[in-house]
Amino acid sequence: VDTVLCHPPFNERNWGHDELAYDPRWEYGVPARTESELAWVQHALARLREGGTAVLLMPPAAASRRSGRRIRADLLRRGALRAVIA
Repeated sequence: VDTVLCHPPFNERNWGHDELAYDPRWEYGVPARTESELAWVQHALARLREGGTAVLLMPPAAASRRSGRRIRADLLRRGALRAVIA
């Protein structure tokens, strides 16, 4: 798709972590059980065509939780994250 606009559920503990452990959408790493928001980010990115845009409304904690540090760093390093608006 060209564009994804998403307001995912925040702090969802039962997002399917165990069932989706080997899902090909986890290009940036398997999100922790406590990081459902990062699962949604990667799901949105997996659906985009080359050059597409995703906009997701995220809770502030998604930017600072220790468990998601590696995935967030990889999103930045690979250019998948262009802006954070607080």
